[in-house]
Amino acid sequence: MGLIVPPRRAYYVGMARALIVEDDPLIARLMREILIDAGHEVDWVADGLAVCPAALGFRPDVILLDLGLPSRSGLQVLDDLREVPELSDIPVLVVTAWWSPEVRQVVIKAGAAEALAKPFGSTDLVRSVQAVLAGERAVAEDSGEPVSSPTH
Repeated sequence: MGLIVPPRRAYYVGMARALIVEDDPLIARLMREILIDAGHEVDWVADGLAVCPAALGFRPDVILLDLGLPSRSGLQVLDDLREVPELSDIPVLVVTAWWSPEVRQVVIKAGAAEALAKPFGSTDLVRSVQAVLAGERAVAEDSGEPVSSPTH
């Protein structure tokens, strides 16, 4: 009798493996600490060219992707991820300072699961990651607006 392995994108109650793709070490460290405190296992890469090899080795359940990366833009990285069969189904949460509704539409159309605007609160980050893992759109409890919407 063979071992039955559940699908990687099952409903997540606890720990998930998250790959942070962020060139700013301070932001990456903050994101890493928030996600580790939430019970996740986290790895980090700072360069767009390192994403696919890192993802193939780490096997994340979710990728948090900045758009402004050295060597390769976040949109190019997203394209790369979608072209590698072993990585194409990993949900991607774009985390960017280049926020606008148009940017959100572009990244969703390019294959991201959702987008989150920088700066963000720790609760928004954790909620967005959990929503993406569950296959849902992240929605703020108080406003009914997507978590990635700018607040004015």
